[in-house]
Amino acid sequence: MRLNVSSAASSSEVINASHILKERHPLSIDHEAKDGVIFKKSDVSSRAFRVFSQSGRLIVEYADLSSALRALGFLLGDTEIPEGGLEFASPFKTQGIMLDCSRNAVMKVEHFKLWLEKLSLLGFNMAMLYTEDTYKLPGESYWGYLRGAYSKEELKEIDTYANLLGIEMIPCIQALGHMGGVLKWPVYADITDTGNVMLVGSKQTEAIIERMLLFYSEAFSSRRIHIGMDETYGLGRGKYMDRGGRDGFVDLYFTHLEMVVKKCEELKLEPMLWSDMLFHSNLDLEAAQTRDGFYNPQAEIPERITSRIPESAQLVYWDYYHPNIDDYTARINKHRQMGFEPIMASAVWTWHELMYGKTFTEANALPCIQACKYKQVEEIFFTMWGDDGGYCDYDSAMAGLTFVASHCWNDNPSKQEIAMDFQSVCGEDYELLCQACELDIFESDESEFPPPRIWASSVLWDDPILGIYWRNEKLRSPDIWSKVLEYYFKLSQALEEHQNITREFQDIRHAWLLCKTLECKIRVRDKLTNSYPHDKAGLKSIACEIAETIEFLNMLDESWRRQWMRRNKPFGFEILQVRIAGLIRRYRELSARIDEYLAGAIQKLDELEEETPEMPINLPNGFCRIFSNSGF
Repeated sequence: MRLNVSSAASSSEVINASHILKERHPLSIDHEAKDGVIFKKSDVSSRAFRVFSQSGRLIVEYADLSSALRALGFLLGDTEIPEGGLEFASPFKTQGIMLDCSRNAVMKVEHFKLWLEKLSLLGFNMAMLYTEDTYKLPGESYWGYLRGAYSKEELKEIDTYANLLGIEMIPCIQALGHMGGVLKWPVYADITDTGNVMLVGSKQTEAIIERMLLFYSEAFSSRRIHIGMDETYGLGRGKYMDRGGRDGFVDLYFTHLEMVVKKCEELKLEPMLWSDMLFHSNLDLEAAQTRDGFYNPQAEIPERITSRIPESAQLVYWDYYHPNIDDYTARINKHRQMGFEPIMASAVWTWHELMYGKTFTEANALPCIQACKYKQVEEIFFTMWGDDGGYCDYDSAMAGLTFVASHCWNDNPSKQEIAMDFQSVCGEDYELLCQACELDIFESDESEFPPPRIWASSVLWDDPILGIYWRNEKLRSPDIWSKVLEYYFKLSQALEEHQNITREFQDIRHAWLLCKTLECKIRVRDKLTNSYPHDKAGLKSIACEIAETIEFLNMLDESWRRQWMRRNKPFGFEILQVRIAGLIRRYRELSARIDEYLAGAIQKLDELEEETPEMPINLPNGFCRIFSNSGF
């Protein structure tokens, strides 16, 4: 069923946005249609809309363009409007997203435009593209070199499109730490302190930061800018110290921050920064590395720190890890005690995830939203990181964005209402997609963070011969892998009948291939450990399982390529291809090693003879940390 919008009686801003949206949604704009919906801007409360029937026609009264487009997305669901009408409001004047474009996956302009359309219909009014060095800084040929960097023209195109859809594009960069992607080049030796941190006090550093800020002041129309400044570990401990510098962390950090903020003010930019370093800049860094160390609940921020935070800067409180409302409210209070109203950064989980991380998102983002409503925080956005290579199916995260948007606009939406939102905006089956995303396995004890679980990405990247992850989790729970195998077997069976679905926001085939690959990997390892060294017949029969695993790895490689090329610039995909090719080669090596052993050419398989340590550890996630102990 198509939704008609009356162009004769509706606001021009809604008509302009509708002309964009009608290309990919069941929407038409009709001057004469007697059943056309009328959109009227009114003095309803900020970020709100009301839908009611009048003389047989639907009327939408709205506060701003973003609210109007949220109403449009709602009406695309063909919802029946009761006699008294319906009214919805979001308490957040800013409801946004941040997409990581610095860890291999840099989204294409056209695909991000598709995202902007969906975001507008979900009621988002702000977006950030997190770019450490993935933008083309004039005069710096190595800045974003072979990384898929955005040109100024591309960013302007995105900004114009977003504005038409009621979305503010805010630059999101780094101005001190997290700069390893560009500092690795020798041409930037003069602005490098340690591997990831820029050199404070350097005239060259100051000059390049000024150009970074100038670039984005021209690329985006918003005057707001996120300057990063988080996780600046090692500040002052590299080249700065080698040159005789002895200033403490606090002085170095704030000297640099004051310089960056001053440059922003000169360009009439309004800066915001991650606030984590302020909470442990006066603590030892070992304590800061603990989970609560990022925002240590016992931290008392001294006046020597709060007095140096520039008044014109906003603090962004990021927290993706707490399932309790009280944790968020306590830290919101801490920010206010420092004299600053925080911007909240929650998350839709995509990092270390092969598909959207539904369980973590719902467990942590929901109490965060509830805490922000209770404490009347006015600005919130949801990050989507790409740690370990940006291999997540980011489009599947639209299910998570629908979940958080529904909870921003409603106090207690039902699963059916969230599913309807997703269906009306993305045209897909929410429950089926969420089922396909359940690749990580949670155990019953949820009292600790992270709760005991199997990371699907760690199963995938685990070396088939060394089995670092396999060994560690077996120590933790001796029968874990039989349970995991049964889980993936049942999930792959459930997804198999939908494996031909390959749409952007519902790529079930990709999820099925991931699931089958994980299932095959576990079967091979299970049979290998059960057969060696005594069951030679069992070892010989592994050849069939290895061949099947390689077949699924090849199909997964093709699926990943299809996904990546429709969504991202090609740069960065080489990392995934090398990893998949490496796994395939290691399975061939396993087959060769077994053949040599069975033929008597070697007396043992050294990799399997190695004794596993007696105690399990909390293995860090990431391909390089579990694929090999030798480093890359």
